[in-house]
Amino acid sequence: MAGWPPAKNAAFTWYFVIRDADGDLVASATALDVEFSVDGGVFADVAGTEVDEGQGFYSCPISAAEMNGDAIMLMCKTSTAGAKTAAQIIYTSTRQIDDLAFPTVSGRSLDVTATGAAGIDFGNIEGTLAAAAIATGAITAAKFAAGAIDAAALAADAVDEIWDEAMVEPAQGIPSATPAFRTLLAYLYTALRNAITVSSTELTFSNDAGTVTFKKALSDTGSVYTEAEAVSGP
Repeated sequence: MAGWPPAKNAAFTWYFVIRDADGDLVASATALDVEFSVDGGVFADVAGTEVDEGQGFYSCPISAAEMNGDAIMLMCKTSTAGAKTAAQIIYTSTRQIDDLAFPTVSGRSLDVTATGAAGIDFGNIEGTLAAAAIATGAITAAKFAAGAIDAAALAADAVDEIWDEAMVEPAQGIPSATPAFRTLLAYLYTALRNAITVSSTELTFSNDAGTVTFKKALSDTGSVYTEAEAVSGP
């Protein structure tokens, strides 16, 4: 027997005793005959050979095929006078206790420190957590306690990874009245870096290729200078 509980479709050694009518162990029982039934089916002889372990104890190997069921019924008959048939029902499992792997083996359990603190061994988790595996709106501000994410919770280069991301130039069109912060910065930087053309009636802003992305109409009455709200270029 490799582990417990007995595994379905895995070889198993059945240990049993033979008793007489008084309940006493019967040693050296003869003509042992172990039979099995899978999930209530017809009984048949096992392929393995019965072994006399001594003192009234016996064993018999049960093959994986003979264990391929949820309930395995076993019995051992003997020709010894006064001896009773040994019988047992085994309920199999697809997993055994040693499959839980305590302590950690191959990432299949929890790491437990000397103080009793437990945590998941993320280094041994197989597979990839895809974006689709997290439901929309699953992670909200309410999920985090105040101060849960501070400087100590971020890797030394975590902020650099954010700031070092390359900027994308705004597309041609009317600038939004409520842009995302990174888009707002992109508009400011392109206006600072790229060409701006001013005429008596128009102010234009261009991208790096020289295409006008948006523009403003200008007017001057001599006492009031006005820049109209931006519209799409060119």
